[in-house]
Amino acid sequence: MVKKKNFILIYLLMVAVVVGILIAGVVSFYILHKNDETIQTGVFIKGINVSGLTKEEAVKLVKDNLDLELNDHLILKYKNYEYYVEVEQFEAQFDVEASVDLAYQIGRSGNMIKDMKDYASVLMSKIDVEPVLKYSEEALISYLEVIQAQLPDQLEQSSYYVEDDKVMITNGKNGAKIYMDELKETILEEVQDITYKNTCIDIPTFTEYPDKINVASIHDDVYRQMQNAYFTTEPRMVYAEVTGVDFNVAAVENAIETNPDVEEYAIELNLTEPEVTVNDLGMEAFPDLLGTYSTKYVNNPDRTTNLRLASNKINGKVIMPEEEFSFNKVVRKTNDCSRL
Repeated sequence: MVKKKNFILIYLLMVAVVVGILIAGVVSFYILHKNDETIQTGVFIKGINVSGLTKEEAVKLVKDNLDLELNDHLILKYKNYEYYVEVEQFEAQFDVEASVDLAYQIGRSGNMIKDMKDYASVLMSKIDVEPVLKYSEEALISYLEVIQAQLPDQLEQSSYYVEDDKVMITNGKNGAKIYMDELKETILEEVQDITYKNTCIDIPTFTEYPDKINVASIHDDVYRQMQNAYFTTEPRMVYAEVTGVDFNVAAVENAIETNPDVEEYAIELNLTEPEVTVNDLGMEAFPDLLGTYSTKYVNNPDRTTNLRLASNKINGKVIMPEEEFSFNKVVRKTNDCSRL
């Protein structure tokens, strides 16, 4: 019985010694690892093995590799058109320093049990730290907006212009609009995975429709109420005549609704000519002599006739402020008049 007790005591003592040695070994290893300046075995950053490297060595290794990977452009495609986006244009880069710092902190939390557990886990299954992608949101959106402006299918709003006695209304055209958030996320995912080199990204778009033709607004712009020319004496002012311009809004709206796909609508204008023009006001409207000019010429029957005809056409012509006087338009230049 005594021998059996002694054996048990010796056994327990040996177990205690072994456990003590193991604990001492674990503690010593933990202290060595904690004070070591290298990253533990089994740690990768973006697939790059940084085991046994100092933080400075790991930063250089990872940066050199990722800079090579990011030194390329993305290809965006819309129909048969391709657009190139340089990664550096939106300042894309990985936060390598933060990733290396995270890798270095594995097994260094200060909790020995947790640290040893993490150390063993990484040693057996490895770990790959994914660095954060940093970029300029403003620069990326700005560049995508440039591409948006270059797409062949641009939205065109309706427009109009007046030509002779018609108002021409041009129909608008549908346009392609980029889903900015969706395209931005796709680009960032491709860059994050460094898979864009051999990838062509289809630009996601939706159809943007032009505003409905506002016939009433066009009418307000075009409409002119007929006005006869008149003048006042105090103060002395001359008001030129205005030709009345109008068209039937309801009829035009009905025409557009009936044929919505017409490229251009020609709308006949209703013109009302004034009964009194500036040229009809007479000398009473222009009593003041502002200036005179005279010149001499050699008497010649033909030339005298031409001068008399031209003078008769020019006489009484009123030039309103901002207007230009054209001798040719007023006299309607002929071969004979060219010799004046």
